[in-house]
Amino acid sequence: LIFQTELYIDNAVYLAGSEEAKSHALLILENILIQVANSVIQPLLNKLADVETIKQNFYDREYISTREIERFRNNLSWKYRLRNYVKEPQAIFESRYELFVFAPRGIAKMSIYAPRRAELSQLKGIPLLVTLILEFRDAVTPRLQSVLSLLGSGVVFMLTKVVGRGLGLIGRGILQGIGSVSFLEGKNKK
Repeated sequence: LIFQTELYIDNAVYLAGSEEAKSHALLILENILIQVANSVIQPLLNKLADVETIKQNFYDREYISTREIERFRNNLSWKYRLRNYVKEPQAIFESRYELFVFAPRGIAKMSIYAPRRAELSQLKGIPLLVTLILEFRDAVTPRLQSVLSLLGSGVVFMLTKVVGRGLGLIGRGILQGIGSVSFLEGKNKK
């Protein structure tokens, strides 16, 4: 919008200055702001996590102990790895970007469509493996579900027939037993 160029989002063109373009630009700006804040806080946590003045001025009371700081850092580290190795390759494979935006209850995540074919062709290592697993899952899952459904239906049919007949025979035997007992009781009374 600064350069008065069109904005391409979700496979649609928004003219510079239009309300839709301003709305999408605001979302992108919010995402940039949140990403910059994350980039600033990460070195702070990695290098200065145990400096008392920083702990007193920047940390919430519940995160002030060394154990809680380390737990928080480990959780963040795990989330960064998950994002870099799984979530981002999945987003590239699905041709979308995930944006962090401000919401009434904090920070929310939203997705927008954008072609990412060039990025997909440049993936290597674990991110590439993740996309291959996703593609394999997409190819195999529907067929596997139909086979399992067919097998499940066959098992249900067989159990219904076998167990049903077995229960029928047991019921018939009980009725015959009751009938012969009541018949004998009737004879004994005479």
